[in-house]
Parts: sequence; structure tokens; C-alpha cells
Amino acid sequence: MRLPYCQLFIQPIMWRLPSGAQVKGRYLGMPAWTNSKILFYRRDLFEDAKEQAAFEKKYGYPLAPPTSWGQFSDAACVLHP
Repeated sequence: MRLPYCQLFIQPIMWRLPSGAQVKGRYLGMPAWTNSKILFYRRDLFEDAKEQAAFEKKYGYPLAPPTSWGQFSDAACVLHP
């Protein structure tokens, strides 16, 4: 069975970062993402009517270039299943 891209890479990394900064339940620091101010994306996928419809059906908001890590994860899960 082939797992979706988002299950293999995006969700496990993004949602586990805060726990990586804990020791015995206490935060000792917060992991940082380097180069997080730059995002390259394929405009053709974000402008594709089929992709837009599938995304909005699944998440309830229009597909657009992400402005948060949550939107980034949502887009990755639809555009790279």
C-alpha cells in the first residue's frame, strides 16, 4: 500500500516539532524552520479548477497559496496525495 505524501512527510514532521523541544514535559526551546519566508509553488496546480474543487470540498475554504503552516499542510495533502 502506498501512503499519501502528506502522511509520510508533512504531518509527522510539522505536528511533532513542538514535542521535540520538550524534556520530561517541559519546553526547553522551540524548534525553528529556516528559510520559512520563501515558498515556491506551482501556480498551475493552484489555478486548476479540478484541484480547487477537490480542495474546497475537503477543507471548506478556497485553494490559495498558503499563508500558514496549517494551510501548507492542507494544500500538500490535496496536491500530493
